[in-house]
Amino acid sequence: MNITSTRRFVCALASALWLTTMAASVSAQTDDSSREEQAKLLGKLWMDTCATHFGSPSDIQGLAKTYGFQHNPPYASALLAGQVGTVWDVSLGPISQQALVLYEDGRCQVMGRRADSKTISETFDKVLQGMNQPGVSVQRILDKEVDQGGIRFKQVVYFVSKSEATQGWAFASTTTDAEAAGMQAVLTIGRTAKSSP
Repeated sequence: MNITSTRRFVCALASALWLTTMAASVSAQTDDSSREEQAKLLGKLWMDTCATHFGSPSDIQGLAKTYGFQHNPPYASALLAGQVGTVWDVSLGPISQQALVLYEDGRCQVMGRRADSKTISETFDKVLQGMNQPGVSVQRILDKEVDQGGIRFKQVVYFVSKSEATQGWAFASTTTDAEAAGMQAVLTIGRTAKSSP
């Protein structure tokens, strides 16, 4: 991933987090075990949609329809933040508030209002380790903490491609355990250019 592509990708993530943080007027009070369960549900949603079908957005749309996810809920425009795409509400009432977003450019994203960051990171890393096989390049290209409106988020981005490919995929995880965050976990996959040597 070249520096410009990386910056655009990370800026888009930061913007989404900032807007969802500002849009959240009430933060749910949950205990650690509940946040861990929510993280497991969010990880499963990400694996079943974005991580399994990142090369085929139509499959993601089909799954959302098959499972009866709520199409374009009232908060969709806040999550899209001016970008073109489709949002599905995948919440289980107040127990687990989650969204699946498919952007027009093919990026796939899942967001969880409450999720244990350690559990999300373990799921994310396990998926990326599973992709590391002959003929596939899996590179960790970003691992840092960023401050958005006084809330610290951890961002991790991997670049995944076939060894000789000129294009690949950015797999990004952005998490926080801050109760004030509108979204504590965002997992994104998007197509991007391969790094220059």
